Amino acid sequence: MGAPMTGNFRADQIAALRHHLKMKQPDVWSIEACGLSDNNINDRFLKLLKRLASSQGKNGPHTIFVKEPVYVPYESAKVPETTPSGELCRLVIDTALSDELRSAVSSGSLAAMAVLAAATALIGKHRSGKWIDTIGTVIPEKGNEAKLLWQEYQQQCRGKLDNALPVIIRNTFASVFIWQFIRIADERILDLCSSLLIVLIAVDNVGAHDDVGVGEYVTYIKVMNEGITCLRGSAVAAGLRDAVVAGAFMKWREMVTAGIKIMAVKELEHLILSCGGPVTPEEYLKMRWWDGFMVPYFRVPMGADGYHHLADKAGTFMSAGKCGKIKRVLDNTFRYNDIIDFFSDSKQGDGVNELLVALSVAGPIGMAGYAEALAMITDDALACDCGEAGHAEAAESAIGICVWYAINPRYQLRRQLDVLCAADEKSAQIFGFKLQEDRNVSCRIADGDLLHTDEWLPLWALCRTDIRELVQRAVRRVLPGDITEGPVYERCCEVAAVTLKSCMTAGNDIKSLWALADQWCCFFDEAISSHDQLHPVVNTLRNIISGIWKHHIIGGGEGNNETDAKLFIDADKAFRSTCTLEPNRGVAVRRAFLGVLSGAMELSGFNPYSRIVDGIVCLCNTGYNKHA
Repeated sequence: MGAPMTGNFRADQIAALRHHLKMKQPDVWSIEACGLSDNNINDRFLKLLKRLASSQGKNGPHTIFVKEPVYVPYESAKVPETTPSGELCRLVIDTALSDELRSAVSSGSLAAMAVLAAATALIGKHRSGKWIDTIGTVIPEKGNEAKLLWQEYQQQCRGKLDNALPVIIRNTFASVFIWQFIRIADERILDLCSSLLIVLIAVDNVGAHDDVGVGEYVTYIKVMNEGITCLRGSAVAAGLRDAVVAGAFMKWREMVTAGIKIMAVKELEHLILSCGGPVTPEEYLKMRWWDGFMVPYFRVPMGADGYHHLADKAGTFMSAGKCGKIKRVLDNTFRYNDIIDFFSDSKQGDGVNELLVALSVAGPIGMAGYAEALAMITDDALACDCGEAGHAEAAESAIGICVWYAINPRYQLRRQLDVLCAADEKSAQIFGFKLQEDRNVSCRIADGDLLHTDEWLPLWALCRTDIRELVQRAVRRVLPGDITEGPVYERCCEVAAVTLKSCMTAGNDIKSLWALADQWCCFFDEAISSHDQLHPVVNTLRNIISGIWKHHIIGGGEGNNETDAKLFIDADKAFRSTCTLEPNRGVAVRRAFLGVLSGAMELSGFNPYSRIVDGIVCLCNTGYNKHA
């Protein structure tokens, strides 16, 4: 077992760093506390951070724009470019990729946990046999989705692919901010956040097996240009600093994982035993927050108007360290991704998928009911009355990301289910719709901020539920927390009850299930009934809800002509157009739209995430590897 395979860590060093991590309990938002020192960042980059940190006032937003952006999403034919800013963008990427910074982030506790996580996940892959990879070969390959989206951008970009690629990546990355941070009324702030933080996507994608297909770093530099030019504030500077640190950490983790992948099973087992056992959920999550770019991703928008009252000057979400339910619901940002990418990550031997780690240590019991747990995490956060601020905002981010992952062409949730159900009769049964009696499944989760015990056993328990509980959960998602009585609330409860009962009792005939879209649209109408519904965007959103129910949640059936790319872009355009509404009304409409769709996905009994997880568990339990 050569030292380079484990990032130059010896087993005794990993054991010592594990003890340090447990004793110190470092703040995950702090690069210093997490041992991700930025001392090796070059002087030019530090000067850039100092310039970006300029802000207005001590108590105002800490993410602002000081120059009007030129780029208009879905209208501009190309992204603007300026030479000085372009040079600074290259500096940002070069800093993230520098050997000096990579060396600085590779010696602390989180680096050691990355080694342990990779070894833990890979052991599980060896133990599970070949069936996961066999299934993985029929799953559509992730990546190169820019070519799919290009068809929808040809007219806007005047037929020029070189112009379209930066536009595609900027719009797509901006959409995730816009769908998660729904209380920021000015779309331009979130669009600029995506422009600035595109360094995260650049470092993660260029040269990767699942590259989005927009080319080399020069494309991302074009995208970053306006973010560097227009954004200012202390949260902006902190976010960009953490972005390059996270990028360096992720590239180092990839390198180490590649080395661990070639180790023999006995070497992996010896390493894990010598280090004191498999990575624990707490160790894993601290590492994942940096490998998954969570800290910089949240910092910059949290500093903006609509959220800065919940954050310090650096954009730290303060309540996340005080309420376990807030912290746990923020983790849903990557957990939906772990479900969708399960087969892809397993095939590539990726050690940072929570489901793979749980499967490795605890077997299928560690992931059975995982999708139901994610849904309950959101509803628990909305229902929490601990008194800390930020529950609704945190839960809204989970509601938004749940829908976004499901409809984004990159992740191919619908296509995965279609392919799995078409593979053979057995796959069609285990990845297909649930029986009526199995649709009303919920769960209860233990208090705290984790989902698993140290042995990766679930901290949730599946249980039956009734329509009344599902109605409360669905209504809580679509209405602001202060609306718990009155005509709007009562009508929402009535429509939700009818809709959910219809879902629980419906057969599996595709066209009959499609017809339920009208009931979800009625639920949306009632949720926004106290607002003027004559605005054109409301009708467009209603049609989008119907399209997503039919195409992404139910799927199948002759005559379903919606494509992933078109529906995603139409949905994103319509959702962004709510920013033209009066701010409070815009927030209410966005909350209702995402609340209805997330409820349709997670509470209807037709949860596509649950179908993926339940299918995997079933394959594990039935010894599918014998037939692979």
